[in-house]
Amino acid sequence: MHIYSSTVAGWWCGHWNGSPLEIGTSDHMHAVPPHEACHYHAYHEYYIALKGRGTLRVDGREASLAEGSVVMVAPGETHRLTWVDPDVGLQMLVIKERSALDSKVVLPDAACDGSPPDAPVPAIGSDRRGCIEPRPRTTRGRA
Repeated sequence: MHIYSSTVAGWWCGHWNGSPLEIGTSDHMHAVPPHEACHYHAYHEYYIALKGRGTLRVDGREASLAEGSVVMVAPGETHRLTWVDPDVGLQMLVIKERSALDSKVVLPDAACDGSPPDAPVPAIGSDRRGCIEPRPRTTRGRA
């Protein structure tokens, strides 16, 4: 058993301490952080709104974040936080299904509006967007 705890926002567990998942909380922000960038990766990511309101743009569509909501971003979907309610702010719990160093592919912000990026998107396999395919499911322990 591993018990992770923190009294401040940040990543609690991940590849650096042997966890197969990355789990962390954001600060209670009142604006989109200046370092927020359009990106994608090869794993599912879950955004769980703990407090406040905001908007996440996923493959050109707006997803509302409000207390108690969960947005699942699938492998290969471009996404970024685009709005935070300045009055009530936003705090999220973020869960990444896989923990790996440098696994985020950053794109120009225009790539998050749903149109194809100017440069080819690096891909493993292909799908309708030319992005990363989800990992095949395994039947570990089954014949």
